[in-house]
Amino acid sequence: MLKWVVVVAALLLIAALIVPRAVSDDPAVWHADPRAVTPSDRPNSYLVADYDAVTLPAPPGEVLARFDRIAMAEPRTEKLVQDDGRVTYVQRSAVFGFPDYISVNVAPVEDGSSVTIFSRSRFGHSDLGVNKARVERWLDKLQAEPGS
Repeated sequence: MLKWVVVVAALLLIAALIVPRAVSDDPAVWHADPRAVTPSDRPNSYLVADYDAVTLPAPPGEVLARFDRIAMAEPRTEKLVQDDGRVTYVQRSAVFGFPDYISVNVAPVEDGSSVTIFSRSRFGHSDLGVNKARVERWLDKLQAEPGS
C-alpha cells in the first residue's frame, strides 16, 4: 500500500512540474485590456485601472518602451503579444512554472500617458499577494526612471 502511495505522489509531483509549462498561452484568452476587465472574486489577481491608473509626463510609445525594459528584465518573463499600446507578458513561478499573465495598456492623456495593468494567475485560488507585489514593483521602477 505504501508503495502505491509513493508512486501516486511521485506521479502527481511530475505532473505538477510538467503541466504548467506545457499549457498553451493563448493570446485570445490572456491578452486583456486592463481598462475593460472585471477581476474574478478569487484573490489571485491585481488590477490598476480607472482612478488608480498611473499618469506619466511622457508619450505612450516612450512609456511602453520603458515598461517593456522593466518587465523583460524580470526572471522567467516572456512577451506573449503586443499590439496598439497594449502588451501582455507571461511570468512563471520559479519552481513549478505556474504562469501569471500581466496585461499593460498605455494610453495618451492630456498630461502624457496613462498606465493600466491587470496581473492574474492562471492556476490556483490565491496567489499569496504575488500579482500585487509584481505590479507595484514594476510601477515603482517605471516611476523612478528619469523622465517620469
